[in-house]
Amino acid sequence: MMSSVIEYNPIIPKNFAPLLKTNKENGTHRIIARGGRYSGKTTTIIQEALEGYITIPGANIVVARADDVKFSKTTFPTVKKELQRFGIAQYCHIPKRTGDIIFKPNGNIIRFVATGGDEHRTKGLDFEKGYVHRFIHDEAQELEHEFEVKGCEKTLLRMLGDTTKWIYIYNPPPFRAEFANVYFPKLIRERRAIEIYSSWKDIRKLLSQDVIDEILKDKQSDFNYYLYEYMGEVTATNGLVYPQFRREKHCTNIYTHLANGDRVMELILGVDEGSIYDSTCVTTIAIMYSGLAIVLGCFENDPVKTGAQAPSAQSRDLIRYRERLLTKFGFLRYVPRRWNFECAEAGQNLMNQFVADTGGTEDCMPVRNKSIMGDIKRVRSMLQEKVLLFHVDGEPDEDSAEKLMSDIENYVFDEKTNTVKKGQRDDTIDSLEYGTKLIYDMPIQTTMR
Repeated sequence: MMSSVIEYNPIIPKNFAPLLKTNKENGTHRIIARGGRYSGKTTTIIQEALEGYITIPGANIVVARADDVKFSKTTFPTVKKELQRFGIAQYCHIPKRTGDIIFKPNGNIIRFVATGGDEHRTKGLDFEKGYVHRFIHDEAQELEHEFEVKGCEKTLLRMLGDTTKWIYIYNPPPFRAEFANVYFPKLIRERRAIEIYSSWKDIRKLLSQDVIDEILKDKQSDFNYYLYEYMGEVTATNGLVYPQFRREKHCTNIYTHLANGDRVMELILGVDEGSIYDSTCVTTIAIMYSGLAIVLGCFENDPVKTGAQAPSAQSRDLIRYRERLLTKFGFLRYVPRRWNFECAEAGQNLMNQFVADTGGTEDCMPVRNKSIMGDIKRVRSMLQEKVLLFHVDGEPDEDSAEKLMSDIENYVFDEKTNTVKKGQRDDTIDSLEYGTKLIYDMPIQTTMR
């Protein structure tokens, strides 16, 4: 029917052959697609899924991620791009924001759902017509628990068809004990799933020379990082929590972005309140209209140097920091600001004091739904996607991002406990995580959507 209207000929690399085989031939309806960056996993899998979408009545597609906020910046644009690439978009109803994409000739739907955090999030998933032809879970390493997978699969059981395939796409996290590195290999070992592995080498001819040069440069400078980032291998990268961070990739100058026409939409300030031994830290992030999040600096008050302080003294320090910030970056003075404070009792005391001292002129709120691994995964994702950058301007001053970047470079896991190692400098990092959390948990209406 539609094949006479649309000439659809996607290129499927040989190592993606299980996509083209029947479930009987594969021995399972589950496929685990593992690999590194620039390996073509998501693009290839979407391209293959689209053939059934446009030719088989009732062949719906479900595209999933753990966090629904990330659809608008990543997966949803990727699907739209592939529809446009092959001339299918003109036959579709495509909403401006993330939502159902309907193929008008047969009514088939591409639906985007979030699966992370609650096994019941997909409980109401259903289609009036047809079945789930492809269930594609992108960036499945963002999932944290087995019940998140099983909850979604229970829902899918109602909508199986002869051609149904459940496909989990992931880049292995560096730390071996993380969920994705345990659960998905287990499915493969137990023959409940078949594996597809891909790397940048499989699609080298499709990559630009600039991308290839970047990959080869990283291979030369840090082979362990290359194996993790581009080959999708579990290297542990010396136990680093944030192996994605590279100064040569993530350092920038905000004035360059302003000169190129970008603007600051709002300031986010993440606050980690200190104690007798821990520092009080504030990380300031400029949210740009382009979607970038640029760290402008990080304030730290170390009680070892200054002595323990009451909330009143800490609040005065925050006010002085605010004024230094607005003096240094004069163009920020009339930019909206939001503060996200540590949710522990001491953090709330500081927030209340700060609100009182500023006469309620600052928009302040407590951190919500704090999650150590959730915070780590969010920052990792922002670093990997080069959404999170760090402003560098000449010699670092007391409020620069230098200490924060140094802490990121030395922040490690404890391989014995499979948790973040205790006793290391992490207050600056906590304030960064609180700031990025506010960006995604409570975005302003005109950003990140």
